[in-house]
Amino acid sequence: MKTILILSLSLVLSASSFAKPKNSGFYWVIETNMNDKSYTIVRFYNANHDLVNEKVIEGYFMSVRKAKDRRKLNRSLKNFTEEYEWPVLDSVKKPILAVNTN
Repeated sequence: MKTILILSLSLVLSASSFAKPKNSGFYWVIETNMNDKSYTIVRFYNANHDLVNEKVIEGYFMSVRKAKDRRKLNRSLKNFTEEYEWPVLDSVKKPILAVNTN
């Protein structure tokens, strides 16, 4: 019985590690107000936790508890990361790194 439990637990953990989306470096956060349900603010962040996009949706209250809203957010994030224009140097075609010289 113990081995069955351990085996099933290891299968669940290994399956969850493969469930990460392609854009796992990006994530979304929503801001709403339970008292005033007339808007939702959606923010997209990169792997460094820098804000890369923000949308204000007037007249709609999103909830992370609703699967439909989570699917919409994930789809929006996927579309954003596919259309995101990555800063590159023209001559080298490598990402630009900001260096603080202070």
